Amino acid sequence: REMKITPKDHTLKIYLNCKFHSVLTNKHDKSSSNPPIKIPSYQLHTTSLVLILSQLFLISSVHCSGVYSLDASVVCNKVPGLVPEQRRLCRAYAEAMAVVGEGAELGIEECRQQFSSRRWNCSSSENEPPLMFMTNIASKESAFVSAPRSAGIAYAITRACSRSDLAGCACDKSVSKSDWEWNGCSANVNYGIKFCENFLDAREKYSDNSQSLMNLHNNRPGRKVLRSSMKRNCKCSGVSGSSSVKTCWTSLHLMKTIGSKLMKTYERARQVEPIRGQRSLSAVMLKLKRSASKTEKKPSYRELVYLGESPDYCKKNRTIGVLGTKGRQCDRNGDGLENCRHVCCGRGYNNQVVTKRKKCDCVFHWCCHVTCKECMELTEESSCR
Repeated sequence: REMKITPKDHTLKIYLNCKFHSVLTNKHDKSSSNPPIKIPSYQLHTTSLVLILSQLFLISSVHCSGVYSLDASVVCNKVPGLVPEQRRLCRAYAEAMAVVGEGAELGIEECRQQFSSRRWNCSSSENEPPLMFMTNIASKESAFVSAPRSAGIAYAITRACSRSDLAGCACDKSVSKSDWEWNGCSANVNYGIKFCENFLDAREKYSDNSQSLMNLHNNRPGRKVLRSSMKRNCKCSGVSGSSSVKTCWTSLHLMKTIGSKLMKTYERARQVEPIRGQRSLSAVMLKLKRSASKTEKKPSYRELVYLGESPDYCKKNRTIGVLGTKGRQCDRNGDGLENCRHVCCGRGYNNQVVTKRKKCDCVFHWCCHVTCKECMELTEESSCR
């Protein structure tokens, strides 16, 4: 439930106060009446270290309270899907790996929020870890996933630095040439972006196929939008708050704001095709597939790009992780792509009256609490046939 890192020796200490006992070998205690249970990674926690810990050890159902220490290199070497450079970074910055996992999940959750009312709602039938979600699909939607995931990782690392949760980084103390004084704890977004770039992009740089080039390109817009979305906060000090001294610092914006900006980038995403090397079949760069300009060939780093057409999201397709829209709630009064007629793919929808509990007749009492009654409200919901 709690994970701590000792930076000196990069030993991962796991503090357990739970109903599980971690068996630190792959052998099951035959004297135990309970069979070994291997809990799938996605049922434990979204951070990368916990994901792998669930696959490293067999879990027996006994009460426990204790501390186990694991060398970070052991854990990092067992994480599935990491390329050599990512394993090196995992060993060198073990305390940051949990933050990377949280950031990836933060980005995927923002994707779900942005697409919640569309045919594809950023869901998958496969329980993929956040770092691997949609990395093998070349559609426009996959292009979007890369952007908030990249922004989410940089966001989480930046936030952890501001909280002094990570060794080796802290507030941004750089001084800007301006008429005001920079003070307080400015978010170290440069560190967060650079760490994300080194870790997340390493996987795509390890391969030389067109899918990796697409993923690598789409990681960049997410980080660029994060940087451009930083907030500047200022306060004035002086007599009665006059602006004799103006102190400013930067902070992270809401992830929702970043997601909304990336959604506009998604709407303008452009299709590309790979250019092969002269002496090999490996993809070396991407060019715009249908460009109105003869001189414009390479997409901008602020644009999202995709290689293939989107699959049919109306019907379930387990092979590519599409859930379909049958049974999905929809908005019959919505506009455009969020309307029931579109979400339900022309199959129609059912309306149902449901009863929901809500707070009502709230009264403020001095001082200082609010009491409310509980009321029942009838609402009509629509779902796809």
